[in-house]
Amino acid sequence: MILNYTNNKSNQTFSIYILLLILLSSFLNQTYIVFGINSSIADTFLIFGLLYHLASNNIQIPKPHLIYFLLLSTSILVIATFYTGYKFSVNINHYSIIKDYTKIIIVFLYFTLGFNVNKNEYIYIALKYFSYTAVFIGLIGIITNMLNINTGLFYMESRFKGLINDPNYFSVIQVAALPYFFSNSSIKYKIVPILIIIYSILLSGSKTGFVVLLLYLMVFLLLNEKVVWWKKVFIFIFLPLFLYLYSQTILSIMNNIAAIIPVAERLNLFIQDLLSSNVNNALNDGGSSRGGTWEIALKIISMVPLTGIGVGTYTKVAEDISGIGVLAHNTYLQLFSEWGIIFATIFFIYIFCVIFSPLTTRNSNSLKFIVASIILILLLGSFSISINNARMFWFFLGILASIRNTSLRSKQ
Repeated sequence: MILNYTNNKSNQTFSIYILLLILLSSFLNQTYIVFGINSSIADTFLIFGLLYHLASNNIQIPKPHLIYFLLLSTSILVIATFYTGYKFSVNINHYSIIKDYTKIIIVFLYFTLGFNVNKNEYIYIALKYFSYTAVFIGLIGIITNMLNINTGLFYMESRFKGLINDPNYFSVIQVAALPYFFSNSSIKYKIVPILIIIYSILLSGSKTGFVVLLLYLMVFLLLNEKVVWWKKVFIFIFLPLFLYLYSQTILSIMNNIAAIIPVAERLNLFIQDLLSSNVNNALNDGGSSRGGTWEIALKIISMVPLTGIGVGTYTKVAEDISGIGVLAHNTYLQLFSEWGIIFATIFFIYIFCVIFSPLTTRNSNSLKFIVASIILILLLGSFSISINNARMFWFFLGILASIRNTSLRSKQ
């Protein structure tokens, strides 16, 4: 369905639910730590949104998803409480189990609310305010950086992190706001919000965000039905070769960018490492240390492949076997470590099934294409950061699952 809700917005009946949806979608761009739990103002509007559906007696909880959630919950709680401490000879902190399981409950509630945001005009509102809030936050970062204003929006006073506690996570969320502008033909002067978002990503100095941005741009061009086939072949085959041959020119451009945005020097060094085939430095320089954390995660998976280690135990186990108690910095490895192969494999296969059809629908101007693009971007970012508890991921996954469910019912 084409995005055509802008013209009839004035005809919509303003309601409390729409206000809740606007506020929730906007605050998906914000998190803060409370009692060790990554919280968000959006959680307040999540509760009110669910209560609204309950009061209206029109809330849907898909039975297969609920069964999966209950089985997963039983597995990760039992394993964490009764098995992991014995297997690895570590003292399990039950508060950590409760804390991390609370996060899983919260994101499942986001999935449930997203599943019930099943009207096109509501989906459009959610996409619009999520994306424009990202632009607004990016603009604030650009202005405060140019004016050298000291705010709490920068990590270590150099890397822009917006209203998120991590610049890498922030940068991926910024990329996730781009599909709305790239795919919405009704927006005039869309180049302005696109450039603001890209500038804010560079301002974060995030290698993860930079790579995800480039990958998304390539994917968008490959999937866009307006791009003829021979251009797609060029993008897929010849563009990497072109970038390699003109690597010095690219480095010169990055030097000029770094002169304007000093923190972008991290990206410059990252590109130099990649061009010199120094993958180890690319993964670990600048405080990234991805290679080491991935090795720890792989070791944990090899030790308990079927059961995983359960919820709230990862840092304890990681510290026990390596001396470093940090997360995997990779959502896939994190979930395979905690959930075990069976539950994690089912989950990722399901996500692939949900996003495959919308991304290959040959209509890059549709709501479901935009939502699927957001999920794809977060999946790409998942290779370098652990965002399994990212609210916007589960919210938009719920929306897309509802679209898929409706489509399957209509074919029966």
